[in-house]
Amino acid sequence: MRTTLTAISTNKEVLLMNLKKFAAVALAVLLLSSCASEKPQEPVTEPQEIPQEQVQTPAPEPSAAAETPAEEAPAEEAADENLLPEALQNQKHTLRFDENGEFRVLVFGDVQATPPAPSERTLNAMETILVREEPDLVLFAGDNAISCSTTTLLRNYLTAMTGYLEENKIPWAHVYGNHDDENALSRKQQQVIYEEFDYCVSQAGPDDIKGVGNYVLPVYSADESRTDPVFSVWGLDSGAYITDPGLPGKQAVLNNTMYQGLKGSSYAYIPFTQIRWYFNTSEEIESFAGHKVPGMMFFHIPLQEFYEIWLNKEQTGTEGTREDPICAGPLNSGLFTAMVERGDIKAVVCGHDHINDYAGEFCGIQLCYASNIGYDTYHNEALMGGRVFVIHEDAPDEIETYMSYVSGIKLTDLAGAITAVADFEAADSYTVTDNAQASDGGESGSKAVTIAREGGVTLTAPLRLGSGRYLRAWVSVPADSELQSLSLVNYDDIRFTADVIKTEIHYLPDGESEWKTAAAGEGLPAGFTGLVAAPCADLKASHGQLLADSIVKGYYFTCDGSVIVDNVRMLTSYKK
Repeated sequence: MRTTLTAISTNKEVLLMNLKKFAAVALAVLLLSSCASEKPQEPVTEPQEIPQEQVQTPAPEPSAAAETPAEEAPAEEAADENLLPEALQNQKHTLRFDENGEFRVLVFGDVQATPPAPSERTLNAMETILVREEPDLVLFAGDNAISCSTTTLLRNYLTAMTGYLEENKIPWAHVYGNHDDENALSRKQQQVIYEEFDYCVSQAGPDDIKGVGNYVLPVYSADESRTDPVFSVWGLDSGAYITDPGLPGKQAVLNNTMYQGLKGSSYAYIPFTQIRWYFNTSEEIESFAGHKVPGMMFFHIPLQEFYEIWLNKEQTGTEGTREDPICAGPLNSGLFTAMVERGDIKAVVCGHDHINDYAGEFCGIQLCYASNIGYDTYHNEALMGGRVFVIHEDAPDEIETYMSYVSGIKLTDLAGAITAVADFEAADSYTVTDNAQASDGGESGSKAVTIAREGGVTLTAPLRLGSGRYLRAWVSVPADSELQSLSLVNYDDIRFTADVIKTEIHYLPDGESEWKTAAAGEGLPAGFTGLVAAPCADLKASHGQLLADSIVKGYYFTCDGSVIVDNVRMLTSYKK
């Protein structure tokens, strides 16, 4: 019985508690209803002064009048800016594909001159290629300037180097090479001067990674309504030497390694902080764009993989010239592997090795040299030029590339496959100098050039001397005249001359089959018509002797009356 009463008592207490709770809730409802029936308060005129963190309850539902697009637009713009990767912000000029969906990049390697400016010949060579190629972006691949000991010297030097680009409003960018450290100015100090130029689009890049000049340049669609980048141009600072701060130093230099592009190389490599920055930034750009953005990358010192493609030319389709060692760093830091795994970089270009211009493809990435453009340092005239990349908006991952040479062609040897260097049959293959004119009466009645006293021809397509050993020509000398000399003219307009009278000369009269030799002092027989040949070793100038790399742009003859010249050739043997 006690148990039953206790249970009843307990149930009464619970009931009373529930009744009290219900009464409290009902009272709260009545109070809220009373408040809702009153006139609402005026909205706060300056809500921005109320710290957001102090608001503990949801904001009241705004009225229709207050809900205007003008108030919401700034929030949307801020959100868009936050989505844009930091590396793509603050671009000085917007790079775009042209109306034909094409974007052209021209890379100059190793200007490498000293103050006050690059030589006139270097500047003229650059302008020749710029006019021909009409690039949308120009890249300087390092070793741009040396011995600029003050900011004024560097500023004046760059003014000369980039004068054509600035005048014609062509965006340009640069990276640093090992010789850029010889300016007595740090790379950060140099970067400030570079960025003063209106059309320099280079950037110093993040402070928390190795180097100065790590950046990416987005290239956008010709359709301005499209906001995602279509292509990217990456620049990296490849440092200078293995002894750079933060690198392991000489202990990393071994003589016997698998990499033998340059035995005992002590050049720098691109370290992990830069590789990580590229990889992470590439992922950010892909996330922003909604697709992987193909691109190209440029830096100064080549990767060890440049050596690998040269060893496997057939498998990698490598073509071009290698006359320098492949001067990569002694350690392979894995940048190439990172690019392969990311899958966005489709071409890499570097300078550094002045007289290499080859290119090949490895794991879907084109590895390309840009031979140097600077005549103020060591060079091969046959290779002087810049490397061009052509990107199409409808297929930006399929990059076309080729070397654009100062001469307008890839200079081939005068000897070998090319024999009729100047036969004068095609009027557009040469131009005549003063005192020379096109004429008939050449060998077998063909077209020729008649020279009075002195004169010659300039070839439309200059050629490399290469293995040429003899300069040979068909001549017809009137009985009252005498052939005195024949010359090759090089790219600097210097004549390398053989004196027909003072040096040994070979000749073959028309209608005969046996070559003859005129000793020094004899000269040709009076009224001679036929072939005459002079050894290149006898072609002399105060400048020096002709070399295999010498560029021949024309021929020059002197006589004491007149002479008809035809079929000028360079041959390994004058009897061919």
